[in-house]
Amino acid sequence: MTRSFKTEVCDYSVYLAVRLLICFIQSLSLRGCQKFARIMGWIASDVFHLREKVTVENLRASFPELSEQKIHVLKRQMWEHLILMVCEIALTPRKVHQTNWHKYISVPQKRKLVGRLLEDRPLVLVSGHFGNFEIAGFAAGLLGFPTYAIARDLDNPYLHRFIQKFREAKGQYILPKEGSANRVKDVLDTKQTLALLADQHAGKKGCWIDFFGRPASCHKAVSVFTLTSDAPMLVVYGRRVGGPLQFEIGIEGEADPADLPRDLAGIRPLTQWYSARLEDMIRRAPEQYWWLHRRWKEPPRRRKKQKRPMAAEPVALRARFPKVNPRSHFLPFVPRHTPMTVPADPNWFDAGPEDLCESGSVAEVVVAGEIVALFRVDREYRAMQGTCPHHGGPLGKGTLRGCIVTCPWHGWQFDVTDGTYQHSDQLQHPCFPVKVEKGRIWIQMPAPNHGN
Repeated sequence: MTRSFKTEVCDYSVYLAVRLLICFIQSLSLRGCQKFARIMGWIASDVFHLREKVTVENLRASFPELSEQKIHVLKRQMWEHLILMVCEIALTPRKVHQTNWHKYISVPQKRKLVGRLLEDRPLVLVSGHFGNFEIAGFAAGLLGFPTYAIARDLDNPYLHRFIQKFREAKGQYILPKEGSANRVKDVLDTKQTLALLADQHAGKKGCWIDFFGRPASCHKAVSVFTLTSDAPMLVVYGRRVGGPLQFEIGIEGEADPADLPRDLAGIRPLTQWYSARLEDMIRRAPEQYWWLHRRWKEPPRRRKKQKRPMAAEPVALRARFPKVNPRSHFLPFVPRHTPMTVPADPNWFDAGPEDLCESGSVAEVVVAGEIVALFRVDREYRAMQGTCPHHGGPLGKGTLRGCIVTCPWHGWQFDVTDGTYQHSDQLQHPCFPVKVEKGRIWIQMPAPNHGN
């Protein structure tokens, strides 16, 4: 898209102003930066009242026990923190190096953090708009651990290139917010580190959880990365613990898909878990959080109840005729052991040998003309209608964690024991009874409806 001359001039003027401000900041001492941040924080908070409405609303809702005076103090301290954060970003490249970083940054859980970064596995680092997250990424790159983050390009191309250069100088690589799915997959497939700010509003279709006692929408992809890529999740922080350029980088919590508790084996429970860890670290230093951004927006949409008979019909049609979905490009694999004879019991069908699946694995079979996803959970078999009701994805090719299967196409998740969709109790995917007799797996299919 062609940019107008006026826009180019305005953007370049803003860029020059920012560069001049950085030059001014770099001429100050650390103590001078602290005084500058205190003065500018007071001006932003008490003189111009910048973002006052949303900031005060967020603080009141998150800390209802605080008086109005304390809310006002927190608002001013937040602005002071934000301006000091800008000063620290401007000073860091000149002051923090490989030989002296320990003077500015402490890592209490150094052995655990470095151990995770050195593992031959992908890693997902989750944080929020708390402390100085830019310095945390800078420090990781400085120590030889490059990270990849996802962020939207700035509207001002000159500022975008300038900030990009700062980040990439020490190994912070930014992936565009739009159209980077393949690049994210490459990062995880090559066992690198993905760093994400997970406290951004994800809209009505996001994963709704509780955050500071209020419903908040989160991006589902954050949890999907861990659940589908064998990537441990670390909730980390980089907060100021003293004066300017004095930081502590630590781990607030970790979730490893290799030994994930069953109550976290799903998008919603895992999202709620890391959001609770973010809330814990914010409560310890609330003045270092970005209360000015709209973390809480519109409430979650209400789902209309669907009548079971009407909901079951299109699912059955998609199972019998997979090609009705124009996006579907897979054909169900029919194993050689598929029975070719009519069983003695017309409702039970032979699905294969008892050792068809190992514990914790998934298989796709065709039984009585239906695509069926077969799961082995704790040595017991479970069966579910094999096409996802979202867009016909193959659940029999999904990922099984505990009793939760994740569709490989768009991350929809179901409990294989009863078919419950993990984001709405009102939606249940059809399940079929399973039994093992004489070394064979038998699945009970619903009797065909021949109509009147």
